[in-house]
Amino acid sequence: MKSCKNLLKPLKDDGILVRMINIHVFEIPVLFTLEGTETNARGLITLVGQSPGFSCRSDNYFMERFEKFRNKGKKMKALDMLDQLIRRDPYNNTLYDLKRQLLEGETD
Repeated sequence: MKSCKNLLKPLKDDGILVRMINIHVFEIPVLFTLEGTETNARGLITLVGQSPGFSCRSDNYFMERFEKFRNKGKKMKALDMLDQLIRRDPYNNTLYDLKRQLLEGETD
């Protein structure tokens, strides 16, 4: 990574003063979860909160519902379950592959 010293270095381009900005973008996965929730998601930083009185469903619940709806041919409901899992664990490429297969009609 370059130092920030020359981040806004002025350049001349056909008599116009141009400023070049080099910005390095990166992501830090942060996982927010309630205490006692079973999930396969991982974050570089994990914050666990106390339950406000209701329990969250586990990842297995949504995966079982996905399998059930996929086997019955209910594509939209299966996609809803996969979307829930993707929201919980957006860095899990397996879930994106399952969604792609479902959309392409390559279900087993």
